[in-house]
Amino acid sequence: MIVSCPADTTIQCPAAPAFGTPQFNDNCGNSLSRTSSDASLPVSGKEVSKTKRTWTATDHAGNSVSCSQTITVVDTTAPVPDAVSLTAVVAQRSAARPAAPTATDACDGKIIGTTTSPPTFGQGDFTIVWTFADSHGNSITQSQQVHVHDTIAPVVSCPANLTVVTTNASGMPVRYSAATATDNCSTPILTYSKLSGSQFGLGTTAVNVQATDAAGNRAPCSFKVSLIYAWSGFLSPIATNGSSVFKLGTTVGVKFQLTGASAGITNAAAKFSYVKLNGNVASSVNEPTSSSVATTDKLFRYDSTSKQYVFNWGTKGLTSGTYQLKADLGDGLSRTVNLGLK
Repeated sequence: MIVSCPADTTIQCPAAPAFGTPQFNDNCGNSLSRTSSDASLPVSGKEVSKTKRTWTATDHAGNSVSCSQTITVVDTTAPVPDAVSLTAVVAQRSAARPAAPTATDACDGKIIGTTTSPPTFGQGDFTIVWTFADSHGNSITQSQQVHVHDTIAPVVSCPANLTVVTTNASGMPVRYSAATATDNCSTPILTYSKLSGSQFGLGTTAVNVQATDAAGNRAPCSFKVSLIYAWSGFLSPIATNGSSVFKLGTTVGVKFQLTGASAGITNAAAKFSYVKLNGNVASSVNEPTSSSVATTDKLFRYDSTSKQYVFNWGTKGLTSGTYQLKADLGDGLSRTVNLGLK
């Protein structure tokens, strides 16, 4: 007879089956012959293996009795990711999907993650969901962040400062070379505070340029456009080297011409001014005396006959010394000459 037989057992993978020991007893007190055999049973679902061990006890008369124990090994535990967390992917222009992470499974060993995410990512924030699934239907997921953001400003280069001779006292259209810009991700858009070919006034104008990429990163540069008159310098009777000495109290003719592209301008607003530098005069009077009537305002007048701008400086009431005369044409250039009154 059978005294006891081990109960059927279910264990978790990767544990190996450990069968118990049945107890047999013969009613005649004779010793028993015992044998055992194992049989693999079909498995399904989360069952890894199912083994049935059958024991048979036989007495000396040939009577036998059997009992069996079935041990089923199951896998109900999901794989465990090898990394506690996955490092975020950070890029400027685009990003490739990183190599698949791994997990370890109690039964299947190493598991390589799978995902439905695309192989590349453009601008933006994304989440890759990796799935680790074993062969018995257990699975776990792990997320990995992808951040693709262009944070680098374009590189912009402005043209060199530009000086242009004006053909008009009111200013004129000026064309300049375009700025250039490059970017790590996109083609930058250039904007100008004053467009090429637009009207520029006399003097110096700063042109501010801004390059903006598709992500909104900006980079500035600037250059200057100077619109000036071309002129002759101060003309006779004043020597440009500062050696002229005029008789104190007489009228001094201060003259110049516009030249080159500016030669046809007859309405330039040129202002006259002077300042006394010191009371010294290095030499005697060496320039002729003019009989012209002194100009009463501060502006040069245009003489169409000589095509010169003329200011008759009256020196009556001044004192002997060295003076600096200035013609201000409004274009930002300094035009001065020194002379003596004695």
